[in-house]
Amino acid sequence: MNKKIYLLLICLISTLGGFLFGYDTAVISGTLSFVREQFLMPSLLEGWFVGSALLGCVFGVSTAGILADLFGRKKYSFFHLFYWRCQQSAAWFRAR
Repeated sequence: MNKKIYLLLICLISTLGGFLFGYDTAVISGTLSFVREQFLMPSLLEGWFVGSALLGCVFGVSTAGILADLFGRKKYSFFHLFYWRCQQSAAWFRAR
């Protein structure tokens, strides 16, 4: 693969990751007023709510590469898909 194309691909993927992180931040900011109203949150707890979600994103990204190297990319991806699917099913049953 040409070095310029490889560099462009890496930059494009990094840009997409930054876009998704910003999108997550916007979604959290959009739900903040509803969460504040529902749980009667003081300012300190609001900061904890927003900060913990973003720290969770950073922690997940930081450990994903290490775990994929340890167990293999395909096995880790399958485990992650299975775990995510279990969470979604639990949320669906909880809503019913």
